[in-house]
Amino acid sequence: MVLANVFLFGTMLGAWYFGLKQTDIARQQTEINRRLFELEYELSIDVDYDKERKMLILSNRSRHSIYFGGVRFAGAGPLEPTPRQIPAGRKHEIRRHQDYDELAPAEGGFTENVDFYLIDGRHQKFILQTEVSTRNHNGKLFEIDIRKNAPEKADW
Repeated sequence: MVLANVFLFGTMLGAWYFGLKQTDIARQQTEINRRLFELEYELSIDVDYDKERKMLILSNRSRHSIYFGGVRFAGAGPLEPTPRQIPAGRKHEIRRHQDYDELAPAEGGFTENVDFYLIDGRHQKFILQTEVSTRNHNGKLFEIDIRKNAPEKADW
């Protein structure tokens, strides 16, 4: 009888331990699924400058459409009244009110922060912060460097 009770108690402890492990595994799997879902909608954006056409090019490399809510050069500028859709794999062209070759001296450089306001497929808002640095030579745009950060969630 004592042996049966010890065996029953051991079985209950084993079941309790197994249940705790299952709960831990389920929590880890839920976290993995959440991260995979986040990856599905992660913003992947390229920012380039077309010297010939004097335009910034915003390329959507994400798996889903994103929405362009506007751009602010050096912290100034209006946002779009209605965000514009940029389908996956497509581009959006942005013309600056003044060309970069006009902003720097004939022999010198110019740097400004450019913020892109974006919305992902789940309607979460982000800001993509970039730094645009230019260098002129003989009065013409010689070099442009665009450094971007990862998009950050923001309420704008």
